[in-house]
Amino acid sequence: MSNCVSVTINHMEGQNSPPVFLVMRSTTIMVNETKVPYLSVGDAARRLGVQPRIVTMLFYQQKLRDDLCPIIGGRRVIPETYLSMIELVLKRAGRIVADPQGGGR
Repeated sequence: MSNCVSVTINHMEGQNSPPVFLVMRSTTIMVNETKVPYLSVGDAARRLGVQPRIVTMLFYQQKLRDDLCPIIGGRRVIPETYLSMIELVLKRAGRIVADPQGGGR
C-alpha cells in the first residue's frame, strides 16, 4: 500500500469560504482540475541533499509559503514545481544544496 496522498482542492472564485480538501490514496494533487505532482518534505529534502528538519524549519520560519504547500492529513505536500524555490531559499541561507534533478549530494 502506498503512503502517498492525493488531494482535490475545490474553491469557487469570489466565494469567502476556504478551499475544500478531499484526501484519497494516490500520487498527485488535483488543483482546479489539473493534476500536480507533489513531494513529501522527506522527498524534497532528499532531492536537495539536506535533512527534512531543515526544510520543515523553513516553513515554520515563514521563509516558504504554507498556502502553496499545505499540511494535509498531518503531512505537508510540496508541489514538484516549488522545489526550485526551496533550493533558492536554502542557498540564500548558506546551505549546500544538491542538484534537484540528481538527488543527494
